[in-house]
Amino acid sequence: MDDDAQVAKVVSQVLHRAGAEVVVTGSVDGAYEVMQAAAPFDLAVVDVGLPDGTGFSVVKLLRASHRPCGAVVMTGLLDATVVARCLEHGAVELLAKPCGTGEMVASAELALDHTRRWRRWLDEVGAGDAEYFTTQRKDSDRILVSLSERGQLTQREREALALLLGGAQNIEIAERLGISSNTVKYHVRNLLRKLGFDSRTDLFRALARNRGE
Repeated sequence: MDDDAQVAKVVSQVLHRAGAEVVVTGSVDGAYEVMQAAAPFDLAVVDVGLPDGTGFSVVKLLRASHRPCGAVVMTGLLDATVVARCLEHGAVELLAKPCGTGEMVASAELALDHTRRWRRWLDEVGAGDAEYFTTQRKDSDRILVSLSERGQLTQREREALALLLGGAQNIEIAERLGISSNTVKYHVRNLLRKLGFDSRTDLFRALARNRGE
């Protein structure tokens, strides 16, 4: 996925010639809608810069889905921060634009190999992947509803809490909600106060204790 239509077209053509069935979208919301409607993907190629967030948000969504999917991240601005975030979010490959067709195909094949191996391992250990990940999502949804009702949170605070529970940092919450980092700090501070916690660390410690009981 890429917000630049020409880049997205080139990537799509390259992957299609390599034998892949390709679905193209240009935003985080678009990726989420596609993931909800389509069968599990075997491979994702995402751009770092998107209109409503970053490609790392998409990598997170894929990682939380019920079938593992290797991701290739593309960027026109390669720096230490991008490399660090690729490592943090578990991207298989990082490509600096512009890149050659051969490099793109090789990266896609490597990511696809990761997808196959992770799925094989899940099947071998009998993790019941779909049931397991669905249970995790339901558990997160239950916690979100419970906390929201307990703290009488506003809709924006609820949205920030959902992203917070998903492991997002303030900058990622700001990107996802389309607001400034200072506004995110305001919402997070307010929702924590309403829930009776001094920090997000206290919140996660309490959740961990409750899950262990």
